Amino acid sequence: MLTTRTAANAGPLEIAIKEQDGECMTVELDLVSPESISNAFSRIRDEAGAPDVLVYNAGYLEGRDLPAGKELLEHIPDEMFETAQHIASRGPFLVAKEGFCQECERRVKDLS
Repeated sequence: MLTTRTAANAGPLEIAIKEQDGECMTVELDLVSPESISNAFSRIRDEAGAPDVLVYNAGYLEGRDLPAGKELLEHIPDEMFETAQHIASRGPFLVAKEGFCQECERRVKDLS
């Protein structure tokens, strides 16, 4: 299972996995949107079952294209920092919460 903001980003990896006789599905997921995360995990659970493992490998590279001499802290817009902070801090929380909490609740109910 691969998640990415734009499915085309994972295309080459999905092809490589399938060429090695692996199974792979790509689901679009935007870490800035809790609704997108929820929808993605609903699709994952419906089509592949609940995840056993989550690997959070999101990165944020905006700013790498700033002109020379403008990559210094005083030139980086607040919005760029906020997005990077969201991807690095809030994103993992939202993904873990959506990916595991509902499954934990289901398992507890099954035990009752």
